[in-house]
Amino acid sequence: MTVSLVYPFKEIIIDQITEIYSRYHQIIKTVTDWRIAEKKIELLLLVGEIGTIKDLYKEIAKIKDVICSIREIVID
Repeated sequence: MTVSLVYPFKEIIIDQITEIYSRYHQIIKTVTDWRIAEKKIELLLLVGEIGTIKDLYKEIAKIKDVICSIREIVID
């Protein structure tokens, strides 16, 4: 799955996201990020059990001022 995030470049938000990433490091395969003006854009590639991926997504979605979306990638 991929998760996309957009959020203000604020230390408190970055700290919250970093803490979540550290708890789910086993399913995070790649994090790509860009800083544009005062916003940060991140793309995550996640591989693992669907329940664990959804738990990570729900935790990120709870953070104030973070806009996120999730997309499933099916590999045959």
